[in-house]
Order: sequence, then C-alpha cells, then structure tokens
Amino acid sequence: MQIVWNGLMIDESGRILLLKRSNYTKMFPHHWTVPGGRWDPWETPEQVATREVKEETWLDFTPTKLYFDHIWEHSGKPLHSHRFLWIYSGDINVDTNEADGYAWYSYEETQNLKIAFTHADTIKKLYEDWLLK
Repeated sequence: MQIVWNGLMIDESGRILLLKRSNYTKMFPHHWTVPGGRWDPWETPEQVATREVKEETWLDFTPTKLYFDHIWEHSGKPLHSHRFLWIYSGDINVDTNEADGYAWYSYEETQNLKIAFTHADTIKKLYEDWLLK
C-alpha cells in the first residue's frame, strides 16, 4: 500500500493553498492538489510532510494537527492518505517540475476546479468544520 502525507495550508482569509499539477505528472495532470507526497519508511509522518511541502513550495512548516486520514483506491491500488494542518511561513516558490502554478482559493472558488485525488472531500470537510471560507 502506498502511503501519502499532505499539508493543508489555510491563509488568514480562510483560503486553502492549491498547486496545479503539471502535464509531466502521471496522475491527474492539470488538476489542482494540496502539497505532499510519498512516505519513505525511515521518516516520521511530520518529516515526510514537511519535506514534501518544502520541496514543492519552499515554505517552512510546523505540523499542528493530523486533520484527515483515510484509505482510498486509485487505478486498482490502495492509497493511505494522511493530511496535516500547518503553521507555515516564507515565500512560495513552486517547483515547476511538479506544478504549473499555485493559488489560494475559498471553498466556493474550488467548486469549479478539477481537483486531484480525494482532495475535494478534504476541502469540503474543511469548509464544514469552519476552517475554510
């Protein structure tokens, strides 16, 4: 089973940071996603999420809460996904090998986007929990 860790970053206006996946990605090219990636067995959950988010955005992070944890299937393979809420700082500099850009979105604005993986469910849960506007 593949294990994935993600960082959920919400700004002071109640918007979530999303990255637009590049056409070089095998899964969900040109879809919007939250930063994150695969787990290496020698890493703690906080280390892998911090590393992946740093690689993709150059932001500095401190995990504050494991927010959402579930198992789902893609292309016949199970994926175990863990999503952390974060305190973040720094200036965004997106890795263009993985993303074509980024933007901060309100819940309403995400409704017209092609969202990768099961992140639309997470975005809806953030909204229902009053964390997204």
